Amino acid sequence: KNIVFSQIFFPTYDDRDDFNYMKLIKKLKNIYFNYCKFSTTFLELKDIKVFFQNCEFMDNYSISNSDILENQSNIIYQMCIFHKDVSISKNDEEYKINHTLFSDCQFKKDLKIEEIEFEKGVFDNTIYNKFLDINICEFRNCTINDKFILEKYKIKRLDLSESVFNNKVKIQKGNIDEAIFYNTKFKDLADFYQSKFKKVDFERTDFEKSRQKAYSRYG
Repeated sequence: KNIVFSQIFFPTYDDRDDFNYMKLIKKLKNIYFNYCKFSTTFLELKDIKVFFQNCEFMDNYSISNSDILENQSNIIYQMCIFHKDVSISKNDEEYKINHTLFSDCQFKKDLKIEEIEFEKGVFDNTIYNKFLDINICEFRNCTINDKFILEKYKIKRLDLSESVFNNKVKIQKGNIDEAIFYNTKFKDLADFYQSKFKKVDFERTDFEKSRQKAYSRYG
């Protein structure tokens, strides 16, 4: 059965605590977090199906792979607010994220992702009448196998260095102060429709699909 936690505050926990709520959560299989707040920096959710809706993360937060609780959007974090830095990085056991992570989420600080392979897309936004915020957005040495859609975001620095995008990329309708595409590989079409960049670095960037079209036209 699905277990719903609604309007619950989850504090920082420690394995040495007399009452560690993660011991209880690990026994559950399907969890829906609704309008909850978290001050913990990590939730151990391996082999648990989860869905976070309208939740707030008050401290730095590290995301690991987890199963998805079936929902209409097929998203893990929907309309959540991350007040401080969010990180995703490889550990000894895992380096893949199997499900789409974010829909209509606000990032008050930085989103930094390193050495991760994404089987699905990362963002799937539905709100188009207002801008969403990310201070710094980094995908360094990552592989994204599905469509990468980053729409209607205000970003101070977007860094996609050393990353490979195996499907279509849409970075559209955004306001980006600085974008870094160092040694970035776009295997399919890359679309920057109506995005505004103050500063862009395309050093060693490979637009493979565009190169094939140019060769077909002129070669």
